[in-house]
Amino acid sequence: MRLAALLFLAGCCLAQPAPAFEVASIKLNPDGPETSFSYDISPSGTFSTRNVTLWTLLRFARGLRDLQISGAPPWAKTQGFDIQAQPAGLIPRDQVLLMLQTLLQDRFQLKAHNEIRQVPAYALTVASGGARLTPASGEEARTLRIGNINSASITVASLASMLEFDLGRPVVDRTGLTGSFTIHLEWAPEKDLAAGSPLPSSFTAVQEQLGLKLESTRAPVETLVIDSVQMPSAN
Repeated sequence: MRLAALLFLAGCCLAQPAPAFEVASIKLNPDGPETSFSYDISPSGTFSTRNVTLWTLLRFARGLRDLQISGAPPWAKTQGFDIQAQPAGLIPRDQVLLMLQTLLQDRFQLKAHNEIRQVPAYALTVASGGARLTPASGEEARTLRIGNINSASITVASLASMLEFDLGRPVVDRTGLTGSFTIHLEWAPEKDLAAGSPLPSSFTAVQEQLGLKLESTRAPVETLVIDSVQMPSAN
């Protein structure tokens, strides 16, 4: 009985092989980093790219933002790759992303580890005059895009996440406001401000339109630290 139990535990502890594509082709794309790129997962689970950099592959495979990747070599942002990767059968999207992680480890010889690092961030707080937010009136069609948030029901935490995409830094909700609100917020994204947009910056819009405030701070963020990576051999 004891031997059977030990054998059972040993079997449970054996490492399961990482999910991997059955076949994968990787080729250097000669077009250069300034041209267009694309990536796609077909309904059958085939993963294909055109002129996609390692940096973009890392972000896509692991769901990371730029500030969550550290230690990448210069070519990771400039050299594009054309990839055709075919699984053995029909698989769901989340399984494809795991297979992509295995592909990066096997073909790019990627070795990395995770660290929690303090990075520049913004704290979303209540301005001195108090928040000007109306409790949610129900679920309605909404507009959620950089520069325009128009929703009958959205949390302040979701608002903070939307602002992150424009500001390029984590936005930490420190308002203490709970529940959902009707929010109408319009501002000029950073790239439009540089082009002379008449709309206010996100900092001004958040304070004038919502009674909230963005303040510089630092926040802990899980970061993928690249220990080593190599240009893959084409095939």
